[in-house]
Order: sequence, then structure tokens, then C-alpha cells
Amino acid sequence: MQATPGRPSGFWSLPESLLLAIQRVEAGGWNADLSSVVAWPWTIMAENKGRFLPSKRAAVHEVARLRARGVRNIDVGCMQINLHYHGGAFESVEQALDPAFNVAYGAKFLTGLQDRHGDWPTAIAHYHSATPGLGGKYFAKVEAAWRAERGPRPREGTFRPGAAAQF
Repeated sequence: MQATPGRPSGFWSLPESLLLAIQRVEAGGWNADLSSVVAWPWTIMAENKGRFLPSKRAAVHEVARLRARGVRNIDVGCMQINLHYHGGAFESVEQALDPAFNVAYGAKFLTGLQDRHGDWPTAIAHYHSATPGLGGKYFAKVEAAWRAERGPRPREGTFRPGAAAQF
């Protein structure tokens, strides 16, 4: 599955504001000027440590530095795409850190998970981890961010492994 930017927002049939909610959970940081949590495109997560780099160039350098030390489990960009498992979707680290390619791949991957599991809560949970116990906690974070994006709405679905729920 290759990353391809430039698709219309509805191309992947994602629920409204879902990608923005995931970005804020994955790569969000407080922006005092905006008084809001915003997704930072040059976020790197490795060795259980988040790094908000000042530029794409600095992020590419950090990935190279981590790899030189033997670190392989590295998540990058707005959607925190894991380079070990999904790096082949990009032509380079630079492309993986390009917000358009990063978000496009994240959207395709998430849609594929929804197609496989049949519901958004399970797809969202598996976007983070298929390990029982980890995905449900992640889904709760995304659901809270999603509600904040969309405003109050009734609870239309809950994450229960193996159970279908639609948003």
C-alpha cells in the first residue's frame, strides 16, 4: 500500500474529523498562540519518548541518528506511521514526514482496518495496537479528541473487541 496524497477528503470514506482527532492524539502538542492542541508534522516517537522537532530537516536527521544507534521502532509525522512496519509505503524518510503523504497513508491504513474489522472503534483501536488492552485505551483517547472536534454528540458506538459498532 503506497502513500498517495491529494485525494479528496471523502476518498477514504472516513467519518468527519476522525483523522484530525487521531493526529491530535498521535502528534498533538499545546499551541499557546492558538490556545489549542495542534498536530505537529515533525513529531518522532522512539524509545518511549516523543520528540517535537523544529523542522522536517531536523526530524529526518533525528530518524537517521536513531537508526544509526540501532533503533528500529520509530513512529513519524502527524499520523505517527511506524517506519519498521510501514516504511515501505514511502520512497524515503523525507516522504514519510511530508504531511500530505503521512496523512494519506494513515487514512488508507485506517480504512483498511475498518474494512477488515467491520467497525470504526475496532479499526481505531487496531490503528494503535492489536494487542488486547492497548487498543481500547487508545480508542478512548481518540474518541475524546473526536468528540472535542465535533462537539457533543450521543455515544453511537463503543469499543468491544470482536463486536461490531458503527459510527
